[in-house]
Amino acid sequence: MHPEQIKALIRMKGTTLSALADSMCRSRMLVSNVIHGRAVSRPVAERIATLLGCQADQLWPGKYAVAPKRRRV
Repeated sequence: MHPEQIKALIRMKGTTLSALADSMCRSRMLVSNVIHGRAVSRPVAERIATLLGCQADQLWPGKYAVAPKRRRV
């Protein structure tokens, strides 16, 4: 998905990049870089995806593939 679409969806959910970054104790620059694909942070990507009601792999195909669950032996 295009970064501007992701930012617009975040705004439509009633929050901002700054508020999102503050809630995760991360910098706004990191959140912006993840949205634009210049940085990789699974916790940030998953938080954004959760806010938008989807999976991180849907927003950034191939970058945050769903990891298979480990089985305990």
